[in-house]
Amino acid sequence: MHSFLSNLLAALPKGDALDESAWSVRHRGILYILWLHVLGVPLYGAYMGGGPNLYLGGGALLGIIAIAARLPLVGRRLQAAIATYGLVAASALLVHLSGGRIELHFHFFVMMSVIVLYQDWLPFLVGLQFIVIDHGIVGTLMPSMVYVHAEGQTHPWTWALIHGSFILAQCAALLYFWRVNEVAREEALQSEARTRMIIETALDAVVTTNASGIITDWNTQAEFMFDVARTEAIGQPLTTYLSTTHSSSVAEAGIVRPGLIPGAILNRRVESVGRTGSGQEFPVELATSCLAIGGTQQFTTFIQNISERKQHEEVLRRAKEAAEAASQAKSQFLANMSHETGPR
Repeated sequence: MHSFLSNLLAALPKGDALDESAWSVRHRGILYILWLHVLGVPLYGAYMGGGPNLYLGGGALLGIIAIAARLPLVGRRLQAAIATYGLVAASALLVHLSGGRIELHFHFFVMMSVIVLYQDWLPFLVGLQFIVIDHGIVGTLMPSMVYVHAEGQTHPWTWALIHGSFILAQCAALLYFWRVNEVAREEALQSEARTRMIIETALDAVVTTNASGIITDWNTQAEFMFDVARTEAIGQPLTTYLSTTHSSSVAEAGIVRPGLIPGAILNRRVESVGRTGSGQEFPVELATSCLAIGGTQQFTTFIQNISERKQHEEVLRRAKEAAEAASQAKSQFLANMSHETGPR
């Protein structure tokens, strides 16, 4: 039994997994749906010839709920719960104003599908509890407002159980898809965190740009190499920090226009000249890879400071020239000596 409960709890979504930005977008969309009902419920009530007190009062109540769901002093979970209450209340009003038409009961299913977008247990349970109370209490005391057919009015509890079973089945399906989405989101965040850790601990500067060469990411090594903070670099063209005036290989690759187009140097290493924030130049070697995401291209450029290598190459070049000069001088000296000591 304990193992079963543990597996069941593990299969359920954790809830409240959305970040502030994603939650705000979804909340605005849900409130838009609620405001449509603020207008729609009174119009439907008038069309059905219902009592003005019910449909006008219901519309006013939904308006108050929509305003309360936007109050800045209320936390986001409570805002979601308030908006949820408004949505399921709109469903109940439509059912009651229709005299319990079966088609209007589907509105509850749609609203529960909307509510699960919050990915939060509090609004989800608020919506489920409201449906149970509405069908259990109103359906028993005033079955004519919930069930249009005679059988439902004669045996309201039976039909409440039937409706409740379908609602629970839908909720089970919603919970499953909610959990699948939550797991996928967690895996994506973990993958992003691992990638970020690799990039931040890389010995090379790693710079991400869009297809126009505008910097969208800038790792710690890039900050150190170019002496430019990440917040300052993002939004700038990569050509701000990579000079093309001293590198024929880069110029040949076509990287000479504003807004570096990294695609021109894909799959090969080229040398260029880096430029720090203060204007100091230094030799670099860079390589670029491309990743297509959602129809857009993202380019990652790995940049290595090769100052020490260039200095070492210069030392070797000078040593080679000196050795060649010495060898030539020695050969000339021996030739002169041979000439002077030869037979007269």
